[in-house]
Amino acid sequence: METIGQRIAQERFAKRWTQEKLASELGITQSLLSDIENDKVSPKWQTILSTAEKLEVPFSKLLPNDSNILYQPSMNDNSIGFVHNYNSFADERKLWEALLQAKDEIIQSQKLVIATLQEQGKKG
Repeated sequence: METIGQRIAQERFAKRWTQEKLASELGITQSLLSDIENDKVSPKWQTILSTAEKLEVPFSKLLPNDSNILYQPSMNDNSIGFVHNYNSFADERKLWEALLQAKDEIIQSQKLVIATLQEQGKKG
């Protein structure tokens, strides 16, 4: 199985970019990019997402297993499933936006629960 670093290097080669070019685009040093590509350092999620965006590939193409992504659109939608053969950068952006929206809804719901419990604690 290929590593994230190996996949980043492959996509960079496919784009005919040097390490210096990609590192500059990402705002990191060439040395750090080299360490990532050689699996000496694990990249942060933001670096993976930024790399995918700069190389114009779905972020899932950089991950070791890109066939399935768990997806739960929102807490109001009880469906949960997998997106198969996920290839589109635009669809990937929509997926992340839906996941972030779901996270925000869960946070708001939890804040309401906490406020309710605090009010009950004051009365009791």
